Amino acid sequence: MAAAFDRALREAIEAESAGVAGRDLARAAEALSRRYREGGVRGAGGPRLSALERLAYATVRLPATAAAIDAVLAAVAERTPEAPSTIVDLGSGPATALWPLLSRWPGIQRATLVDRDPDLLHLGLRLWRRAWPAGGGPEIVTRAGDLSATDLPIADVAIASYAIGELAPEALDRAVDRALALARRFVILVEPGTPAGFARIRAARDRLLARGAAVVAPCPHGRACPMAGADWCHFAVRLDRSRAHRLLKHGALGWEDEKFAYVVTTPPGAVTVEPVPSRIVSRPRKETGHVRLRLCAADGLRDATVTRRDPGYRAARDAAWGDRWPSDDPATSGDPLQ
Repeated sequence: MAAAFDRALREAIEAESAGVAGRDLARAAEALSRRYREGGVRGAGGPRLSALERLAYATVRLPATAAAIDAVLAAVAERTPEAPSTIVDLGSGPATALWPLLSRWPGIQRATLVDRDPDLLHLGLRLWRRAWPAGGGPEIVTRAGDLSATDLPIADVAIASYAIGELAPEALDRAVDRALALARRFVILVEPGTPAGFARIRAARDRLLARGAAVVAPCPHGRACPMAGADWCHFAVRLDRSRAHRLLKHGALGWEDEKFAYVVTTPPGAVTVEPVPSRIVSRPRKETGHVRLRLCAADGLRDATVTRRDPGYRAARDAAWGDRWPSDDPATSGDPLQ
């Protein structure tokens, strides 16, 4: 199901790219793909995107990353009724997180957007103003700088989405510390759902917990992460592709799955938000007469088989990858994974 902001965002992107030749945008999208394969798009010290590459990025990547962020915010909203009024977005790119944040929490009054590329910030503002041509929405403040930029306001939420992967390990630690120092209620970190993306989230999670933060999602506990070896914790959200997206990516399908890894914590001294009892960490296997779930629970990774005789069978049939699963349900019993 499309997020509430999806149509407005796509219309803003289409309006921004009106008059740009499709072949030129396609070449820019191919250049972006090459830069991804060669080690990132906006890494520190690397060249900035051209105007066409920024537009291609908005067309191909912005809706998908916004959808992933929206799925993360849904997990937060599931755990607490708190609605933040201020945010600081570290490495905001073209104001990607602004769309799902304002959709989930329309009462946000101030958004501070930080990115090393001022042209991406300007693109994000233009897209946002196409959706709000007469003004309205929060006060938006932009800062051109890296994730450790000084003179940033304390905010209810500090978010860094698809941003810490562009940093060297020592800079990543500083960025995580900076996010924690800026947040009153939540620190939200989102990365691509790849082994490397999860490794960064896991390292950030360890650092946050060592500094007294408490996990809100997706983890059901604040202990050491049980994922090991070739396994990694990630989730997925399905979204429709626009016509322009299909053309630029040469895709036949009208949809795509965006995979992401994330962690949400509260800073020391903030109101504690109880994590979920357990979480489904892979796609449920729905077979004849039973459903197989892989769960992460307080005692580690666990398999559960839910049959028609179990009280939770209907819930298991409706469950999706990334959903919570109540630990007091008989269906959650099972032997820990080895």
